[in-house]
Amino acid sequence: MFKATQLEIKKAINSMNYITRKTSIPVLKNVVLKTQHNVITLESTNLESFIIYEISGTITQCNKGVMVDGATFRKLILNAASKHITVELIEGDSPMISINGIRIPVVTNIDDFPAHDADMTELTFVHIDNFISATRSVWPYGTDSKSPYCKVVQFHTEGNRLTITSTDNVAVMQAMFEIGENTLSSKFNVSKAEMVFLHKIMTSSWACVAETTKYCVIATDKFTYVTRLIDCIFPELNGALSLDGYREQYLSSGITSTVSELLPLCNKGEGLLFHFGDDAITIEYEDNQREFKTVCGLGVSILLDGKLFNEIISKFKCTDVLIALKDSTHLMNFRHDHLRAYLMPMKMNEADS
Repeated sequence: MFKATQLEIKKAINSMNYITRKTSIPVLKNVVLKTQHNVITLESTNLESFIIYEISGTITQCNKGVMVDGATFRKLILNAASKHITVELIEGDSPMISINGIRIPVVTNIDDFPAHDADMTELTFVHIDNFISATRSVWPYGTDSKSPYCKVVQFHTEGNRLTITSTDNVAVMQAMFEIGENTLSSKFNVSKAEMVFLHKIMTSSWACVAETTKYCVIATDKFTYVTRLIDCIFPELNGALSLDGYREQYLSSGITSTVSELLPLCNKGEGLLFHFGDDAITIEYEDNQREFKTVCGLGVSILLDGKLFNEIISKFKCTDVLIALKDSTHLMNFRHDHLRAYLMPMKMNEADS
């Protein structure tokens, strides 16, 4: 079938392992090996997502396809004594493949292996240069919520902008990209869990994203990831997140350590009281108080979830996050480069006011 380096195949099978190791359905524990159209591919699925991984190597048997137990194949590759792997198909009544001389049974009828039905020939891909770095902060929020839309990430393309949004009903995280000329306007939802998995296996910073009627397709230099769209009503946030009515200032990195000093004192579900004064931000929890000197001038006091506040600031990984507070609702907005975040204030008691 083909020859390739152990390292090249290892990268592919480790990606497959994220999908195959948790399934209880026997056929989904398999990996498909193909040498078609002058390309060597490994494929696996958990029925929600499909991964097609291309590996570099030399094809020795063209237009072949076999289904092999993923765990057995992975073990043989990882334990191979040589850094160069030769995979050869031995056809017959009991077909097998030889991996550097070690034979294991395979199935040559790969039609039984579940495949996606997305038409990949007429997709319009959007290229995103820094997809990984800008979206890594978006996925985690809200996975424990009972609201269906908190378990998905929304992709929204409109004009020349792609916005990716995630929420947990308290905080909202967004990544925004300029995508060049684009006449389409569409919204679709994908599973947060599947996107977290995608980040674990991606090695390139860029990605190309496309949508079909049933799938989101994300392609990189090495693999194509096809995941099912999730049918749920995602809240319309454009009006609530409008930047009208905000007052702004730059927030330096010192605020994170200031909040961190008080967080160990907080009980679960309790907030920190932020006083945005003229020349300082004072943060309080019960009788404990910390002051952070900064040009401020907002002149308001709000109760915020300190843990979420700290998590959001840390996602930006920079010292010049632009913070803004909405006059009417005290909704807090954080911005830097491609990332935006929004944090709702907690309800204050009269004693806190």
